[in-house]
Amino acid sequence: MTAAALITLRETLETSLVIGMILTILSRLGQDRRKRFVWMGVGSGIGFSIIVAFLFHVFAASLLEEAKEVYEGILMLVAAALLTWMILWMMRMGSTLRASIQRDVTLYALSGQSFAIFLLSFTTTAREGTEMVIFLNAAFLSAKSNLHHLAGALAGITGALLITVLILRGSRKFSLHSFFVGTGVLLLLFAAGLLSHGIGELQEANIFTVLQASVWDLRAVLPEETLLGGILESLVGYSDHPTVLQISAYILYLSGAAFLWRRMRSSPTPNPSPEGGGEYRSH
Repeated sequence: MTAAALITLRETLETSLVIGMILTILSRLGQDRRKRFVWMGVGSGIGFSIIVAFLFHVFAASLLEEAKEVYEGILMLVAAALLTWMILWMMRMGSTLRASIQRDVTLYALSGQSFAIFLLSFTTTAREGTEMVIFLNAAFLSAKSNLHHLAGALAGITGALLITVLILRGSRKFSLHSFFVGTGVLLLLFAAGLLSHGIGELQEANIFTVLQASVWDLRAVLPEETLLGGILESLVGYSDHPTVLQISAYILYLSGAAFLWRRMRSSPTPNPSPEGGGEYRSH
């Protein structure tokens, strides 16, 4: 539940903030008549994401039992890689996002490019929605209760929409910078867990046959089926009997992610254009 809520909170907030920026810019330009193209793009993006989710479900259901472990392992590894790229990309480019959106929306609105406004809204919603589908599918695979994860996903979406309303109304009490840094750290831990669980699935499918000895066995102390064990498994990839390969991959991943995190935070952020309307410093 915790991981699902974190995923939907972050993805929904990113989408709603961008859409909110587009609507605000159009209002300031006196281009309210073009807002319908924004909502058409949002609706189309949500529809596209639903189709992607349906296709994932159909494909998984069509697999034979022997192939499901391989599919689940690969999906977890892909989700971990995509999640890592998303977090590090946002850290690198997030500070220029507002200037880039303001420049593009202003150009599209004043030159009468309504379809470009639709396309910007669509691609934003569809991209974040597709990422959410992939991440949630991976999270559900490692969950003991899909119902709890579904409740967490809905809670994350609700929380993101409430936060967006507060921000767009000018609330100064919510720090976007702290939010994205905090959720970024938690999502990297989640990605490390996905990597570890994905490797475990591929070991069970005899794809990876090395370093299969257990590092520890805590099934009698803190099994994954307990409430605490389930939360730790969902959020940070806890396993009550991980293999040497799983633990090695987990440690190496976090070490590499920490190195890239520090490097990107210390490197200068590229400016999208000299005409950008200021930096978006929330990230």
